[in-house]
Amino acid sequence: MQKRDDTLKEAVGYVKKVTKNKFYHSATIRKKMVGKYPPQIINQTIKYLEDRGKINDELFVESLISLFIKKGYGSLKFKQYLLNKDIPLDVYERYTKEVEEQSIENAYKINEKTFDKYQDKEKDNKIYTKFKYLGFSNNSISYIIKKEKEANYD
Repeated sequence: MQKRDDTLKEAVGYVKKVTKNKFYHSATIRKKMVGKYPPQIINQTIKYLEDRGKINDELFVESLISLFIKKGYGSLKFKQYLLNKDIPLDVYERYTKEVEEQSIENAYKINEKTFDKYQDKEKDNKIYTKFKYLGFSNNSISYIIKKEKEANYD
């Protein structure tokens, strides 16, 4: 039993060392530990850190969403980030609508002045290209273009 406790202490120390007190999702920490520790120790380490508030997946995702909204990124960019970090896609499914809805308004405000210098079809193309790059779905981009046209006709 002493060996297991020592290994758990060592694993917790390893996680603290590699994360350098940054906030990570449990899936990312699990990925960093694979190959260095047996699955049972990995699970125990993650549970130990979760119980002590050192890992909080919900808080991590909420802070990530705030960052993506602030930067004006869409849900597809959010999904790409999660996939790159090996975070389960169920997280994306739970939060995608929230990210997309809140990001649309913010992203348009950020880019509004850029779009004002273009006319009609060229403006639509610029809006489409920019928002596709920012990770918005085609439906969201169509909505943005529609709102832009409505705003200009008022």
